[in-house]
Amino acid sequence: MFFKKLSKYFFVLTMILTSGINSFAQTSGLNSGQDSYLDSLYSVMKNMPEDSAKLEVYSQIYHGHYNLDSIVKYSVLAYNLAKNLSYQRQMAEALMFTGATYNAACDNKTAADYFFRSLTIWTQLNDTTKQAVCYNCLAVIMENLNDYSTAIDYYHKALNLFNLKGDTARVGRIYRGLSNTYNGFNLLETAKDYALKALSTDTLTLDFAAISFDLMYLGNAYLAQYNINYEQETLLKARKYYLKGLKKAQQSNFLEAIIDLGLELQKSYLDEFSMAKTSLRAKQILDSSLFYGNLAKVCINKMGNLVKDYVYKINNCRYLLFLGHIKEAGKEIETMKKIFISDLGRYESLYYNDLGPVMKIYYKNSKDYKSLYDFIEDYQKYRNRRFNLDYTIKDLVLENRREFEKNLKKLDDELLQREKKYENLKKIRFVIWAFMSVLLVFLTVCVVIFVKRFKANKIQNLKLLASTNEIALVNGGLERIYAKIFAQNNEIAAQNKQIEEQKNSIHYTNRAIIHSIEYARNIQKASMPSLALMETIFKSYFLIFKPLEIVSGDFYWASQVGDFKIIGVFDSTGHGISGGLLSMFGIATLNDIIAKAQLEDINAAYILNKLRLKIITCTSDDNYDGMDAGVCVIDTKNKKFGFAGAMRPLWHFSGGVFNEILPERMSVSRGKYQDTDFSCRYSDYFEGDRIYIFTDGMTDIFGISDEDPKKLKKFSQKRMKELLKNIQNESLEVQKDIIEKTLDLWQKGLSNDSGTDDRLMVAISL
Repeated sequence: MFFKKLSKYFFVLTMILTSGINSFAQTSGLNSGQDSYLDSLYSVMKNMPEDSAKLEVYSQIYHGHYNLDSIVKYSVLAYNLAKNLSYQRQMAEALMFTGATYNAACDNKTAADYFFRSLTIWTQLNDTTKQAVCYNCLAVIMENLNDYSTAIDYYHKALNLFNLKGDTARVGRIYRGLSNTYNGFNLLETAKDYALKALSTDTLTLDFAAISFDLMYLGNAYLAQYNINYEQETLLKARKYYLKGLKKAQQSNFLEAIIDLGLELQKSYLDEFSMAKTSLRAKQILDSSLFYGNLAKVCINKMGNLVKDYVYKINNCRYLLFLGHIKEAGKEIETMKKIFISDLGRYESLYYNDLGPVMKIYYKNSKDYKSLYDFIEDYQKYRNRRFNLDYTIKDLVLENRREFEKNLKKLDDELLQREKKYENLKKIRFVIWAFMSVLLVFLTVCVVIFVKRFKANKIQNLKLLASTNEIALVNGGLERIYAKIFAQNNEIAAQNKQIEEQKNSIHYTNRAIIHSIEYARNIQKASMPSLALMETIFKSYFLIFKPLEIVSGDFYWASQVGDFKIIGVFDSTGHGISGGLLSMFGIATLNDIIAKAQLEDINAAYILNKLRLKIITCTSDDNYDGMDAGVCVIDTKNKKFGFAGAMRPLWHFSGGVFNEILPERMSVSRGKYQDTDFSCRYSDYFEGDRIYIFTDGMTDIFGISDEDPKKLKKFSQKRMKELLKNIQNESLEVQKDIIEKTLDLWQKGLSNDSGTDDRLMVAISL
């Protein structure tokens, strides 16, 4: 008896101390004092008698802790003590709290096991409210495990139980879960509707923590819509709801909501970075993302939430990439990638949906195209597996079916009651008419009784008529339900038609764009020297010209002025349309330079200097686009040639001897060396000598070597030199065929073209 009283007094004392520590932690803005105090409180309590007071203290400890591992530790202790005391309700509460903690740590299977155990106990206790809470939590877990069919079923079970109980707050929680589910399916209007339902429901209860989550899910729907249409107005709407939600979360001091909203705001600003029109706005955006990321990080440290810390690190990696710190971001990305892949069942959503977009940016910036290709292909498989619209259609049909079956059951019950009443009325009428037959014999004696029976019959007939009218009204309601279902089916058909029309529109637009680009290719091809002109200038030559896209940033140019024969290859900045535009400008400029040049001025350096001057003159000061080039001017009279190179070399084979003329390490563009003139290097030649000039696309082709068949490598200038040395005894026509076949063999076994740039090589026999 003494120990029981002592434990109760100790419990009161510990609650007072806990309250004091909580107040200190809140005023100081830290939780380390609170957590350490709770741990020390356990060391005192573990030697106390195992009774209800000790169980209550354990419950307070795991409710008051922020650290996830500590919460699991104390909730398990509470469960074991409750089990020893045969307190089923406390056992179920501890199991639910443990399951919620594992769910926060993304250990979904373990979390589901604890919630199923808790659900079994609540079912035995016939506590429908707690059953509904378990179904709600299991729905979230099944959604994380990609079992959407089961998740949707659990959501509806929870919703039905909460509606029966009139639990408005938890009905709002179910609406939030459904909003999150439809947002995952990219059915954003439905996701918004559920989020608005949740917001309307939770506003009635003034639950700021719930309202903050409602506003966050509404913002998530708009942010997902922005990632589809990239409209600035949509992004601002998403941010407006995030800021409102953050304000509500701070009012309720709800750390989990502050973390989620801080991370979403950080992400929204990083999404806006690419849309910034000025450097000042870009800095403001990065500063805002840093502010909200740090706000979330402070709360993450308080809770010790590893999963949310990963999300913060992922956002921070994108921030570093935007600042140009590619190596620093790459180290962090590769570290998280290894962790996620090692436990993909736990971190699948983090790996694909959060780290995935940042990995794409990193691989693209670091030019690791193979890793980028592999991840995109893997992500598409995950996307097809996870976001299956069949679940959405099944859910809509299931919801309509449930509503219809509910109303139909109600109608069946009412009709059954009406039929019973009608049968009773028929029996009564039979008795009445039988009794009236008897009364006819005794008419004079039973006239009073007859009058009373007549009145009773009249009343029953009126009731029967009223029942008939009610049945007619019910039938009308049933017809309206069928009409509603028919209208919904028509709406789905109209949406499918709209999707098909949009698909056709995109197809026709794509065809028109490709046709325009192909026409541009014809114009570009016509502007370069024709094969007939090349044969006129050079008796023996070969040309390899393979654009990466329809139009090319690489181009070749040739001309003849008196005894001077001129040949050049040029690699413009970029490829495709952007490179093609710059190449057209280069061809026109080169033609103009030769047309205006005096005969004594013609040399390779003069051509490159004039071309660079024209590019600088015709572009803005902040434009550094230009081209790499190699130009060779052949003096047929004096049997020598001059070469000037901008990042591109010239290879000269004379009597089997290889000679490489290196280029200057500057491009034909604005930049650090724009005021430094190109120089011309001269060399004598003999008849039959061969020269080769080419762009980097010829040697940067990725392929698989015999030395290391598991790793992609560039073909490289070294391999090209060895190839040319080995085939010098062949004619130029045969050489061209050997080079092309060698490059094709180098790419053999790859799933797509491994080239990363346009290809251009010109060889001339002098």
